[in-house]
Amino acid sequence: PEVAIRLRIVNAHPKEVVSCVGEYLADHELPGLGPVTRHQHNTLLGRLSRHISPTQLRDATSDQLRDFLLRSKANGQPLSQGTRAGEASWLRSYFGWLHRTGRRADNPTEYLPRPKHPRRLPRPIGEPDLEMAIALADARMRAWLRLAAYTGLRAAEISMLRGENVLLSQHLIVIAEGKGGRPGVVPAHPSVLQSLTDWGLPQAGWVFPHTYKHDEPIKAWSVSHKAADYLRSCGIDATIHQLRHRFATAVYQTSGRDLRTTQELLRHATPLSTAIYTWVDPADASQAVNAL
Repeated sequence: PEVAIRLRIVNAHPKEVVSCVGEYLADHELPGLGPVTRHQHNTLLGRLSRHISPTQLRDATSDQLRDFLLRSKANGQPLSQGTRAGEASWLRSYFGWLHRTGRRADNPTEYLPRPKHPRRLPRPIGEPDLEMAIALADARMRAWLRLAAYTGLRAAEISMLRGENVLLSQHLIVIAEGKGGRPGVVPAHPSVLQSLTDWGLPQAGWVFPHTYKHDEPIKAWSVSHKAADYLRSCGIDATIHQLRHRFATAVYQTSGRDLRTTQELLRHATPLSTAIYTWVDPADASQAVNAL
């Protein structure tokens, strides 16, 4: 699968891109870079290669990189500040690696602007929208929605879920490889286990296999896109990741605003990440101020 991804990334300079990017990704597997993140790196470098063609990827100039970061989306809208900041960070990683490993004499990202990551706010899906989406979903989509909203699984973790990692009798789900390659164990809400059973939970193997290649799991991006398309078809402007925000907010509230417990259930490395996911009801905030 990794080779297939590399071969799909770009038509311009395929040999140069595949060999160099492949080596870069191989180097970056050591710190535990997950498959989804590697795919995102691949996709970004493919876009850059097409953008600067006929210049080869490893020969990109600072001006070309700056022009790439300032590009507009296909619909003519500018990239969001968060997207631009993330792409700039990945480009610094790639071209810094080229420079450190002697594949390039200079680092064209050294003097690039460093866009700031905007402050991210929690975006939990509304409870009425969630209830409607679950009620109207087919068995597979219902399982996906509940895994995200009631167990906090990411799209990549849903796609990689295996039957042997769903412990029905213990009401637990083992995350064999979460974000950053970190494993974890999360309690499974009864409705999640029921939805998995309704879908046809196997004793072993992929819970959600690829449509045509049954020995492979469905791709994470496919889970994300199909869920977003489904929610839009219900008239709901949300993504499946916003269901994870809902899980975080619900756990934070029902645990008595215990950020440490919420952090563990979300499997975050630090509580700073967890704070982004936990929405505070303005009524609660007003109540706290009025009590002063």
